Amino acid sequence: MDVLLTFTHWHWFVGALIFAMLEMLLPGVIFLWMGLSAILIGFLVLVLPDLALEYQLIGFAVLSIVTAVIARSYVGRKADTSDHPTLNERSTNFVGQTYLLQQDSINKVGKVKIGDTVWRVDLQEDAKANTPILITEASGLILKGKRAG
Repeated sequence: MDVLLTFTHWHWFVGALIFAMLEMLLPGVIFLWMGLSAILIGFLVLVLPDLALEYQLIGFAVLSIVTAVIARSYVGRKADTSDHPTLNERSTNFVGQTYLLQQDSINKVGKVKIGDTVWRVDLQEDAKANTPILITEASGLILKGKRAG
C-alpha cells in the first residue's frame, strides 16, 4: 500500500509528457504550464526523494496556478502589440478607395467588386450601377460608402 502513495520524479516527468500531449490535443496554453509545474516538482522530488506526496501535490497545484497567472499576464500584454495590426482585417485596406457599383442598390445596399471578390456596401443613399462609390468605413465583411465626388 505504501508503494501506491510514493511518487518518484519519473511519475512527474511522465505527467509532464501527458500534459504536453494534452496541450497539443486541446490547445489553450493551460496544460503547458501544468506540464512545466510537473517538471519542476519532478526535479524537486529528484533532489528531495523523501518529500511527502501531500507536499508534492500542494507544490504542483501552487506552481500550476502561479505559472499560469504569470504567463497569462505576460502573454496578454504581448499579444496586443503587432507590427501589422490590420493583417487579418482585409476590409480596412479599402477605406478611402473608390470602386464601381456592380448593380443598382436596393434599400441603400449595393455591391462592389474588389479584385476577384464582391463586397457588400451599405450606402448613404441608393445609387445606380457603375456609380463610383467611395468606401468610408469598414466593419468586418461589411463596407460603408457614399457616392464619390
